[in-house]
Amino acid sequence: MTGSAKQLVAGSKLGPEKMEMTLEKMRTYENWPAVKNVHCDEQVAKEVGFSQPICRAVMFSAAADKMLYSTFGPAVLTGNKLSLKYLKAMLPGDTCVAHGEVKSVTEIPGHINYSIDIWLENQDQEKVASGEAEVSIASA
Repeated sequence: MTGSAKQLVAGSKLGPEKMEMTLEKMRTYENWPAVKNVHCDEQVAKEVGFSQPICRAVMFSAAADKMLYSTFGPAVLTGNKLSLKYLKAMLPGDTCVAHGEVKSVTEIPGHINYSIDIWLENQDQEKVASGEAEVSIASA
């Protein structure tokens, strides 16, 4: 756990954590040109009604993962939960910004449990995803 996580109480803010969405990253993730789909190929995206490829949700949820890792360190990588509802597509050139707010902190023997509201916005401050994280970190 990082030093900042030790200071968290209900109402504490996390983030912002920014990630740029680029066509190059999308294509690398999809293994383009071997794979052609709505997430990496302009022609396929246009065939199904999009003006350009759309980011796979896992790509922009990575901003939330990065924010949680920045706050809690490597302990956040195992045994924790992140649940997001995706509200709006993100496109190449968009910036995803992750935010969080601690809802509650519960101490039990050997662990501190955090319940966190999470939301992701684009560069225009439009919400593109929202949900929650449950993080349990071993206490000293």
